[in-house]
Amino acid sequence: MNNYTFDKVDEIALGFAQAIAGGGARTLDINERAMNLALNWIDNIESRRKIYTQNYPSWEPLTRDCKYPFEKDKKYWIATLTDNGERVSVQYAEFYENRNNFDEFPFVFTGEDKLGTEAHYFIKPENAELFNTNFRPNKPNPSKVKKANPRPISIPRMPSQWP
Repeated sequence: MNNYTFDKVDEIALGFAQAIAGGGARTLDINERAMNLALNWIDNIESRRKIYTQNYPSWEPLTRDCKYPFEKDKKYWIATLTDNGERVSVQYAEFYENRNNFDEFPFVFTGEDKLGTEAHYFIKPENAELFNTNFRPNKPNPSKVKKANPRPISIPRMPSQWP
């Protein structure tokens, strides 16, 4: 067990006891069950942290402004968007190149299908140690994903050449 004091465990147990009491349990049952639930709650902190990390992975945008030093042939967790930005896929892919041009998303990875994949988001390796092919990060929420905003083209009006 971690360095939790009795007072901290008792505080957590009180929350469980209040929840259990709503079910009409007897007082002795409430105390014992609440204390066991509190101890289990504390012991399973890593499981809860793992679930939290999977549901809220730290996705970083991969726009041309990204300065992360990717290493060629090293694998990273990436997310790609469809053209309309509504569907997202997540894969563990090797970095291939930074096209370093004027594309909004110039970072290319070799995807699971062995084709070049333009990535829109990635997770830094230090934030991705928990993930593997059996425990993948959840996709970024498309409604919160910043879509590329193309600049409108202004076409000047031309005077008519016809009399």
